Amino acid sequence: MTLLATPSGPAARPASAGDGERLRELRSRIDGMQGPELGGVRLPVPEALSPLFPAGLRAGGAYRVEGSNTLLLALLAASSAEGSWCGAVGIPELGIEAAAAHGVELERLVLVPSPGRQWLSVVAALVDALGVVAVRPPSAIGEADAARLAARLRQHDSALLVLGPWPRAEAVLRVAEEEWEGIGRGHGHLGARRLRLSLSGRSGAGRIRELLGEFDRLVGEVPGNDQVVTHGEPHPGNVLRGPAGPRLIDWDTVQLAPPERDLWLLPDALHAEYTRRTGRPVSAAALALYRLRWQLADIAVYVDELRRARETTEDTTAAWTYLNRYLA
Repeated sequence: MTLLATPSGPAARPASAGDGERLRELRSRIDGMQGPELGGVRLPVPEALSPLFPAGLRAGGAYRVEGSNTLLLALLAASSAEGSWCGAVGIPELGIEAAAAHGVELERLVLVPSPGRQWLSVVAALVDALGVVAVRPPSAIGEADAARLAARLRQHDSALLVLGPWPRAEAVLRVAEEEWEGIGRGHGHLGARRLRLSLSGRSGAGRIRELLGEFDRLVGEVPGNDQVVTHGEPHPGNVLRGPAGPRLIDWDTVQLAPPERDLWLLPDALHAEYTRRTGRPVSAAALALYRLRWQLADIAVYVDELRRARETTEDTTAAWTYLNRYLA
């Protein structure tokens, strides 16, 4: 296992013996405040696929499906049954009759059979609005385009199902074998089709490399000249309430930084209020940057906790649980 060092700078949080308890306290206080964690939101899968995806599909991820439109429709139907809107782009053979036969709710289905040259823009627009989008790319997609689309998937808690190659796929679901039932020696009718599936996915190290690449990309998008005094951890645990009103305490992480360093921890409604009072729009890229920075620092602390452990404790159990949530 490789130790991931925390980002350098005044706000980096070094691991210590008390970090496990501190992190559990922080998590219990801010879980309900911050946006969905990486790996936190899950989308349903058909019951037959639950052994492969026991927690469901990770919202924000792209999944390759090879060898079966039936499998693709089954995945769409599972989310559709839970109330999600679904879409399909560049798959003209996927019609409404087949979708309905597999259980997809047609009133919540968007089909774009032939998007033309703007297929990537069409997919991006649908990802912003729908829960699950299936797509067949007309040509190979580059790393940069895949990275930008991955950021939108995470932002909107959507999932992408891809027929064909995809450079940032969470997993590849393939039909390894198929068997038809119901036909005898020259007689009978097709009664059932059995599929044996194989699943391959990325390693935890690959997931961390992707997060670090996304972090580097966001750093390039966020200007560093718009700085204010920031606290670093303005969660309820650092708010002291008294007769004179609330006071923010524990300023050991104070730093000059863009205001999004604090704003990402606050509810979205307060972002609009911040803009109203200051006249400064809140940057979505900066919010994503500081949310991801916190998560990478968490990963570093959890890995360090597990590397130092010699027995199973409450701290190591918490570290293992949270680490797997980030890397799922």
